[in-house]
Amino acid sequence: MSLTVQFWGFGKKENSTLQPTSTPLATYNAVELKDNCSIVNPALKINVPISHNVHRYNYCYIQEFSRYYYVTDWVWNLGLWVCELQVDVLASFRLEIGFQQLYVLRATTDTQGRADFDGNIVDSTYPTTAQANSYSTAYNTNPFAGKYGTNSATYIVGLINKSASGTQYYAFDWLGFRQFCQSLFNYSSGWLDIDPTEISEDLQKALVNPFQYVVSAFFLPIDFDWFYNNSIGTYTNTIEFGWWSVTNSVGGRILP
Repeated sequence: MSLTVQFWGFGKKENSTLQPTSTPLATYNAVELKDNCSIVNPALKINVPISHNVHRYNYCYIQEFSRYYYVTDWVWNLGLWVCELQVDVLASFRLEIGFQQLYVLRATTDTQGRADFDGNIVDSTYPTTAQANSYSTAYNTNPFAGKYGTNSATYIVGLINKSASGTQYYAFDWLGFRQFCQSLFNYSSGWLDIDPTEISEDLQKALVNPFQYVVSAFFLPIDFDWFYNNSIGTYTNTIEFGWWSVTNSVGGRILP
Protein backbone atom coordinates (compact mmCIF):
# COMPACT_ATOMS: atom_id res chain seq x y z
CA MET A 1 0.00 0.00 0.00
CA SER A 2 1.49 3.32 -1.14
CA LEU A 3 0.88 6.38 1.02
CA THR A 4 1.31 10.13 0.61
CA VAL A 5 3.03 11.61 3.62
CA GLN A 6 3.83 15.24 4.44
CA PHE A 7 6.62 16.01 6.94
CA TRP A 8 7.31 19.06 9.14
CA GLY A 9 9.69 20.21 11.80
CA PHE A 10 6.91 21.15 14.19
CA GLY A 11 6.49 21.76 17.91
CA LYS A 12 3.47 22.56 20.06
CA LYS A 13 2.23 22.52 23.65
CA GLU A 14 1.19 19.35 25.42
CA ASN A 15 -2.51 18.45 25.01
CA SER A 16 -2.89 20.89 22.12
CA THR A 17 -5.11 20.38 19.03
CA LEU A 18 -2.88 22.65 16.95
CA GLN A 19 -2.17 21.52 13.38
CA PRO A 20 0.76 22.74 11.24
CA THR A 21 -0.18 25.47 8.76
CA SER A 22 3.24 26.03 7.15
CA THR A 23 4.43 24.43 3.94
CA PRO A 24 5.71 20.88 4.56
CA LEU A 25 9.47 20.42 4.51
CA ALA A 26 8.98 17.32 2.38
CA THR A 27 6.22 15.32 0.70
CA TYR A 28 6.67 11.67 -0.27
CA ASN A 29 4.15 9.95 -2.56
CA ALA A 30 5.35 6.37 -2.62
CA VAL A 31 5.69 5.52 1.04
CA GLU A 32 5.18 1.91 2.08
CA LEU A 33 3.88 0.61 5.40
CA LYS A 34 6.19 -1.68 7.28
CA ASP A 35 4.74 -5.15 7.74
CA ASN A 36 2.62 -5.83 10.85
CA CYS A 37 2.02 -2.27 12.04
CA SER A 38 -1.05 -0.43 13.30
CA ILE A 39 -2.78 2.76 12.21
CA VAL A 40 -2.19 4.18 15.68
CA ASN A 41 1.57 3.55 15.75
CA PRO A 42 2.56 2.81 12.15
CA ALA A 43 6.05 2.43 10.74
CA LEU A 44 6.83 3.78 7.25
CA LYS A 45 9.46 2.62 4.77
CA ILE A 46 10.85 5.56 2.77
CA ASN A 47 13.25 5.03 -0.13
CA VAL A 48 15.61 8.00 0.26
CA PRO A 49 19.43 8.02 0.59
CA ILE A 50 20.99 7.62 4.01
CA SER A 51 22.47 11.10 3.58
CA HIS A 52 18.99 12.63 3.39
CA ASN A 53 18.38 14.88 6.43
CA VAL A 54 15.35 13.02 7.75
CA HIS A 55 16.26 14.07 11.29
CA ARG A 56 14.65 17.44 10.48
CA TYR A 57 11.22 15.81 10.40
CA ASN A 58 9.45 15.26 13.71
CA TYR A 59 5.81 15.51 12.61
CA CYS A 60 3.80 14.24 9.65
CA TYR A 61 0.37 13.83 8.08
CA ILE A 62 -0.76 10.68 6.25
CA GLN A 63 -3.47 11.63 3.76
CA GLU A 64 -4.88 8.11 3.37
CA PHE A 65 -5.42 7.82 7.14
CA SER A 66 -6.45 11.48 7.66
CA ARG A 67 -4.30 11.54 10.77
CA TYR A 68 -1.40 13.53 12.17
CA TYR A 69 1.55 11.75 13.77
CA TYR A 70 4.56 12.44 15.95
CA VAL A 71 7.80 10.99 14.63
CA THR A 72 9.25 8.94 17.48
CA ASP A 73 12.31 7.53 15.73
CA TRP A 74 14.19 7.15 12.44
CA VAL A 75 15.87 3.78 11.79
CA TRP A 76 18.13 2.87 8.82
CA ASN A 77 17.21 -0.69 7.86
CA LEU A 78 18.21 -2.67 4.73
CA GLY A 79 18.83 0.40 2.63
CA LEU A 80 15.61 2.20 3.63
CA TRP A 81 14.72 4.82 6.22
CA VAL A 82 12.06 3.46 8.59
CA CYS A 83 9.98 6.18 10.24
CA GLU A 84 8.29 5.15 13.47
CA LEU A 85 5.18 7.17 14.36
CA GLN A 86 2.69 7.79 17.15
CA VAL A 87 -0.72 9.24 16.35
CA ASP A 88 -1.56 12.78 17.52
CA VAL A 89 -5.17 12.17 18.49
CA LEU A 90 -5.98 15.78 19.41
CA ALA A 91 -4.75 17.21 16.12
CA SER A 92 -6.22 14.37 14.05
CA PHE A 93 -9.70 14.88 15.50
CA ARG A 94 -9.47 18.63 16.01
CA LEU A 95 -12.69 19.32 14.08
CA GLU A 96 -14.70 16.71 15.97
CA ILE A 97 -13.37 17.97 19.31
CA GLY A 98 -14.37 21.53 18.41
CA PHE A 99 -17.99 20.49 17.98
CA GLN A 100 -18.19 18.80 21.37
CA GLN A 101 -19.80 20.34 24.45
CA LEU A 102 -17.00 19.61 26.89
CA TYR A 103 -16.27 20.58 30.48
CA VAL A 104 -12.77 22.09 30.42
CA LEU A 105 -10.93 21.61 33.69
CA ARG A 106 -7.73 23.38 32.73
CA ALA A 107 -6.67 25.61 29.83
CA THR A 108 -3.66 27.89 29.40
CA THR A 109 -5.00 30.74 27.25
CA ASP A 110 -7.84 31.53 24.90
CA THR A 111 -7.50 32.56 21.23
CA GLN A 112 -6.67 36.15 22.26
CA GLY A 113 -3.92 35.03 24.59
CA ARG A 114 -5.91 35.83 27.73
CA ALA A 115 -6.04 33.58 30.76
CA ASP A 116 -9.08 31.35 30.48
CA PHE A 117 -9.77 29.15 33.50
CA ASP A 118 -12.16 28.65 36.40
CA GLY A 119 -10.53 29.45 39.72
CA ASN A 120 -13.25 27.62 41.64
CA ILE A 121 -12.21 24.21 40.30
CA VAL A 122 -9.89 22.28 42.59
CA ASP A 123 -6.76 21.27 40.71
CA SER A 124 -4.16 19.24 42.58
CA THR A 125 -1.56 20.08 39.91
CA TYR A 126 -1.31 23.61 41.30
CA PRO A 127 -0.66 24.66 44.91
CA THR A 128 -3.63 27.04 44.89
CA THR A 129 -6.70 27.92 42.86
CA ALA A 130 -6.29 30.31 39.96
CA GLN A 131 -6.85 34.03 40.54
CA ALA A 132 -6.59 33.60 44.30
CA ASN A 133 -5.35 36.78 45.98
CA SER A 134 -3.43 36.36 49.21
CA TYR A 135 -2.80 39.18 51.68
CA SER A 136 -0.76 39.16 54.86
CA THR A 137 -0.05 41.81 57.45
CA ALA A 138 2.68 41.59 60.07
CA TYR A 139 2.31 43.18 63.52
CA ASN A 140 4.98 43.71 66.12
CA THR A 141 2.42 43.68 68.92
CA ASN A 142 0.29 40.81 70.14
CA PRO A 143 -3.08 40.73 68.28
CA PHE A 144 -4.58 38.98 71.33
CA ALA A 145 -3.98 42.15 73.38
CA GLY A 146 -7.00 43.97 71.97
CA LYS A 147 -5.41 45.65 68.97
CA TYR A 148 -8.56 45.02 66.94
CA GLY A 149 -11.01 46.33 69.53
CA THR A 150 -13.88 44.58 71.22
CA ASN A 151 -15.99 43.31 68.31
CA SER A 152 -13.70 43.58 65.29
CA ALA A 153 -12.24 40.07 65.71
CA THR A 154 -13.37 36.58 66.67
CA TYR A 155 -11.57 33.89 68.62
CA ILE A 156 -12.62 30.28 67.97
CA VAL A 157 -11.65 28.03 70.88
CA GLY A 158 -11.96 24.25 70.84
CA LEU A 159 -12.62 22.67 74.25
CA ILE A 160 -12.96 19.12 75.49
CA ASN A 161 -15.65 18.87 78.13
CA LYS A 162 -18.08 16.48 79.80
CA SER A 163 -21.06 17.72 77.73
CA ALA A 164 -19.66 16.89 74.29
CA SER A 165 -18.64 13.58 72.73
CA GLY A 166 -15.78 15.35 70.98
CA THR A 167 -14.40 18.85 70.73
CA GLN A 168 -16.87 21.68 71.35
CA TYR A 169 -16.15 25.04 69.74
CA TYR A 170 -16.87 28.43 71.25
CA ALA A 171 -16.72 31.81 69.52
CA PHE A 172 -15.63 34.81 71.62
CA ASP A 173 -15.05 38.47 71.00
CA TRP A 174 -11.86 40.00 72.39
CA LEU A 175 -13.24 40.72 75.87
CA GLY A 176 -14.87 37.31 76.13
CA PHE A 177 -11.69 35.53 75.11
CA ARG A 178 -9.54 37.45 77.63
CA GLN A 179 -12.06 36.87 80.40
CA PHE A 180 -12.15 33.14 79.66
CA CYS A 181 -8.34 32.86 79.73
CA GLN A 182 -8.14 34.80 83.00
CA SER A 183 -10.87 32.65 84.56
CA LEU A 184 -8.96 29.43 83.97
CA PHE A 185 -6.09 30.62 86.17
CA ASN A 186 -8.03 32.69 88.70
CA TYR A 187 -10.48 30.22 90.14
CA SER A 188 -9.99 30.96 93.83
CA SER A 189 -11.25 27.69 95.37
CA GLY A 190 -9.27 25.41 93.07
CA TRP A 191 -10.52 22.92 90.51
CA LEU A 192 -10.23 19.78 92.63
CA ASP A 193 -12.39 21.06 95.52
CA ILE A 194 -9.91 19.66 98.05
CA ASP A 195 -9.21 21.29 101.40
CA PRO A 196 -5.81 23.09 101.12
CA THR A 197 -4.91 21.63 104.51
CA GLU A 198 -4.93 18.15 102.93
CA ILE A 199 -3.27 19.03 99.61
CA SER A 200 -1.66 22.42 99.35
CA GLU A 201 -2.93 24.90 96.79
CA ASP A 202 0.44 24.89 95.02
CA LEU A 203 0.29 21.10 94.64
CA GLN A 204 -3.29 21.27 93.37
CA LYS A 205 -2.16 23.74 90.72
CA ALA A 206 0.55 21.31 89.68
CA LEU A 207 -1.94 18.44 89.45
CA VAL A 208 -4.48 20.21 87.23
CA ASN A 209 -3.66 22.39 84.24
CA PRO A 210 -7.03 23.78 83.05
CA PHE A 211 -5.53 24.71 79.67
CA GLN A 212 -4.98 21.03 78.87
CA TYR A 213 -8.62 20.93 77.80
CA VAL A 214 -8.08 23.69 75.24
CA VAL A 215 -7.25 21.77 72.06
CA SER A 216 -7.24 24.69 69.61
CA ALA A 217 -7.54 28.46 69.42
CA PHE A 218 -7.87 30.44 66.20
CA PHE A 219 -7.87 34.19 65.66
CA LEU A 220 -10.11 35.34 62.81
CA PRO A 221 -10.28 38.96 61.53
CA ILE A 222 -14.08 38.66 61.33
CA ASP A 223 -16.43 40.86 63.32
CA PHE A 224 -17.87 38.89 66.21
CA ASP A 225 -21.20 40.63 65.57
CA TRP A 226 -21.42 38.65 62.33
CA PHE A 227 -21.85 35.44 64.36
CA TYR A 228 -24.56 37.10 66.43
CA ASN A 229 -26.43 38.80 63.58
CA ASN A 230 -26.50 35.60 61.53
CA SER A 231 -27.47 33.41 64.49
CA ILE A 232 -24.32 31.34 64.14
CA GLY A 233 -24.28 29.13 67.22
CA THR A 234 -26.08 29.45 70.55
CA TYR A 235 -25.29 32.16 73.09
CA THR A 236 -24.05 31.02 76.50
CA ASN A 237 -22.22 32.51 79.45
CA THR A 238 -21.32 29.10 80.90
CA ILE A 239 -18.11 27.85 79.36
CA GLU A 240 -17.48 24.17 80.01
CA PHE A 241 -14.05 22.55 79.93
CA GLY A 242 -13.00 19.16 81.24
CA TRP A 243 -15.16 18.31 84.25
CA TRP A 244 -15.71 21.95 85.21
CA SER A 245 -17.19 25.20 83.96
CA VAL A 246 -16.70 28.92 84.43
CA THR A 247 -19.16 31.78 84.18
CA ASN A 248 -18.21 34.32 81.55
CA SER A 249 -20.12 37.60 81.96
CA VAL A 250 -19.37 38.57 78.36
CA GLY A 251 -20.38 35.16 77.11
CA GLY A 252 -19.73 33.41 73.83
CA ARG A 253 -21.47 31.30 71.24
CA ILE A 254 -21.39 27.49 71.02
CA LEU A 255 -20.88 26.75 67.34
CA PRO A 256 -22.91 23.99 65.68
